Amino acid sequence: MKTQIRQGREEDLPQVAACLKYTVDKARWLFSNQGQGRPMSLLVLVTEEEEVLGLIGYTRSTYRYGATSLTGVIPMSWYISPRYRGLAGPQLLTKTMPLADFGFAIGGSHVAQQTYKIAKLNCCSNTYTYYKLQRPLKYLQSGDDKLVHTLKKAVFCLPSWLKGRTPRVASELIVTDFNGEVPEVNPLAAGVLYQPETTIRIHWLQQTPDVRAMLKSIWLNDRLIGTLILYIAEFNGAKRGRIVHIPYVGNDQNNWLFLLHYCEEILYDEGCSLISVMANNLHFRKALDTAGYRLSHTQNKPLFLRDPEGRLDGLCFEQAHLTYYESDKAYRSI
Repeated sequence: MKTQIRQGREEDLPQVAACLKYTVDKARWLFSNQGQGRPMSLLVLVTEEEEVLGLIGYTRSTYRYGATSLTGVIPMSWYISPRYRGLAGPQLLTKTMPLADFGFAIGGSHVAQQTYKIAKLNCCSNTYTYYKLQRPLKYLQSGDDKLVHTLKKAVFCLPSWLKGRTPRVASELIVTDFNGEVPEVNPLAAGVLYQPETTIRIHWLQQTPDVRAMLKSIWLNDRLIGTLILYIAEFNGAKRGRIVHIPYVGNDQNNWLFLLHYCEEILYDEGCSLISVMANNLHFRKALDTAGYRLSHTQNKPLFLRDPEGRLDGLCFEQAHLTYYESDKAYRSI
C-alpha cells in the first residue's frame, strides 16, 4: 500500500475526527494552530485514495529560560490505524520534532514511549497529577458509568476532603478579572523554564469544547504576573474542576497557597466535586502537598526531551514550570 505523510487539510477533518472519536468541530479546534487557522498543526498519513491511516498533531510555542527565548514543540493526538503495517508511525513523530529548537512529550502509551527513543527523546523528569475532593457524594454521581473506578478514586482522595479547604494566607498577590492583557515576561520566573502567555493561546484555550473556562489576572505590586485559568466540566449532572494554569509565583509558599485557596473557593462555589491539577515545579508541588492535595499514583507522567543543540543543558526540570497549559493537556480526563 503506497502512502505519504503530508500537512493536514480542512477536508481531512471528518476522517481525522472519526479516527479520534471526536466531533469535526472539536478536531477543527484542536488542530487549528492554536486558533490561527492555517497551516493546520496536523500531519496525516494518507493513501493514494486520500484515506487517513495515521495522524499526529502538535503545538509549537515560545518558551523562556532566563533571558533566552526558545521554541518548543509537543506532539499530541498521535494515531495509527490498526489496519496499517509500516514504519510511518515513528516517521510522523520524527517529522514534528525538528519544527522547534527543542521538543518534548508528556506520558504516552508503552509503544509511544518506545518510539520516543527513535526520535531521540530521552526521559528527563516527570509531571505529577494532584487531586482535592470537595463534594464526595457529587463526585460519585459524576462517575455513574464507571462507578467502581470512581468509588476507588473517591476513597483515595478522601483525606484531601477531610483536611478541608486550603487556609487563606497573607500574600501581596492581587487577583482581578481577566481583561485580555498578558505580560510579555513573568518577572518572577527568572531562571525558570516556562511558556510565556500569549493572547492567541489563551483565546484558544478559552474555546476548548465541552468545558467552561474561567480566567483571572494575577498582579504583584502593580505588575502583571500572568493568568489563572480554570476549567469546569459536567458529568452526569455533577461538576469537576481543573486548575489548568497558575503562573509561576516564585519561591514564597504563601503566594502558591493564596492562589490555591482562591481556586478552591471559586470551584466550590461553582459546585465542583473534585479538583485536578498538574505540576512539576518543586515550589508548586510543595504547596500542593501542604494544602492536602493527593498525589496520584497512576496519572504521573514521564517527561521526554529532545534537545539536539543542548539549549537546555544544565536545566533541572524540577525547576521548570509546566502545567496543563502545555499542548492540549488541559481538557483531557478532567
